[in-house]
Amino acid sequence: MHDYIVVGAGSGGAAAAGRLSEETSARVLLVEAGGQDAGNEYKIPSLWSGQYATPGDWEYWSEPEPFLGGRRLPYPRGKVLGGTSSMNAMLYVRAMPLDFEEWTAAGLRGWSWEDVLPYYKRAEGNVRFESGVHGSTGPLVVSDRVSTNKLTEAWVQAAQVAGHHRLDDFNGPEREGVGFWQLNQRDGKRWSTADAYVRPALERPNFELLTHAQTTRILFEGRRAVGVEVLLRDGTVQQLHAGTEVILAAGAYNTPQLLMLSGIGPAAHLREMGIELREELPVGANLMDHPGTPFIVGVTGESLLGIGSAEDWERYERDGGGRLSSNVVEAGGFFRTAPSEPVPDVQIIVAPVMLAGDGVGAMTQPAYTYISEVTRPTSTGTVALRSSNPLAKPRIVHNHFQTEHDRRVQVAGMRIAMEIADHAPIKDYETERLVYPRSDSDEDLLEHIERRGMGWFHPTSTCAIGRVVDDELRVFGCEGLRVADGSVLPHMIRGNPNATIVMIGERAADFALGRTLAPTAADRAGA
Repeated sequence: MHDYIVVGAGSGGAAAAGRLSEETSARVLLVEAGGQDAGNEYKIPSLWSGQYATPGDWEYWSEPEPFLGGRRLPYPRGKVLGGTSSMNAMLYVRAMPLDFEEWTAAGLRGWSWEDVLPYYKRAEGNVRFESGVHGSTGPLVVSDRVSTNKLTEAWVQAAQVAGHHRLDDFNGPEREGVGFWQLNQRDGKRWSTADAYVRPALERPNFELLTHAQTTRILFEGRRAVGVEVLLRDGTVQQLHAGTEVILAAGAYNTPQLLMLSGIGPAAHLREMGIELREELPVGANLMDHPGTPFIVGVTGESLLGIGSAEDWERYERDGGGRLSSNVVEAGGFFRTAPSEPVPDVQIIVAPVMLAGDGVGAMTQPAYTYISEVTRPTSTGTVALRSSNPLAKPRIVHNHFQTEHDRRVQVAGMRIAMEIADHAPIKDYETERLVYPRSDSDEDLLEHIERRGMGWFHPTSTCAIGRVVDDELRVFGCEGLRVADGSVLPHMIRGNPNATIVMIGERAADFALGRTLAPTAADRAGA
């Protein structure tokens, strides 16, 4: 028997299990449905889309989205050691302090910016910044890009010509501006949570990793979670027991699925699925993502089309640089759509390549893509069971652009993005507009949203703090059961979620061990 069983070796689970294993008296088992993150598509930054529709991808699709013309949208998620931190574009972007001020105003205790900053810093191993708001010795390596495409350099310059401020640090006190993202990379290679937390833990005698083991339900004795049932690769079912806690970190789709399969969720839905109710909670509700809309522009010049040539490999093997070291989504920024907005309400990301087919299609000609996203959407969706079969994929409906707020902010953000694209030097590369609205009128922009809008692979909030879990991430009505992934976010944060989910995993470990990392004087100054 183990003391702690952590389900899911992604961003939150790897961090939680790794930190728990540092307590030498704690016996920790980390259970992962997928396998090892072995192969170039996991290690070489530019090749991450090669994981889509492979055994390392959960390969989820939404149901027809009612506000996007009934289109079904793809949602690739990492089914592999490191989870989606082994699949994403590696951007290291924290939530904004206002996100946590809103949590505190809603009555959540212990989640102020001052409370979470020490955990962001403890996780972070930034190779450039050592300021009061950054960490430089943590396991999650954060570094600058190794090389930059000329198209993204031209876009950043055009944004400055258009009047936008150049920002050197997207995680510093100021968040509005344009520039290049810092990345979870080390020496030109991806640095996932598997690298940061799992591999060091494997050296400890109190840590065990079980891969190719899909958790199918949580085991209970009365109200206490005492383990999990898993389906192994050979088709056998095994029960694993935890003496202290089960910690779910399976992600915003799979964690609610596991809870519902175990009798925790909406009573009517579980009754419909033939599952006995254990605890009625709004599991699966409040699903959020960053909704956005792509623009694709044909160009002359050096896009990433044809990446993986002999020349690319020779350069990468020589010094870890060149096109293969690109994370693809190299640049971007945060913008306010109105002076009255307290913080940026739009994020724009830029890639020197064609991101077609709802973000997962093939590159067919030289192009660059820019995407405008709503940072704090109000539209919400649901994750529901398709059946009581744990191998059936859940029903996912995001309801992107459901609210007038999200449509209004997106229209304004699209206009900002289009204005930048009309400035030199990025305009000088343009040859044709491949995916573009007919004009910048409200009508045409809304039509473009309906035809091309989608979520940008940041699902959160389906087991939210205050609704499904308490302030220390314990599932209401249960004992020995905690959640440590993006599903606990009360709402979508203003920034890419990976860094925040790692922070949540770090905090979950400390909550389980009954301790809290106190802010330093520097943290209070940074807050």
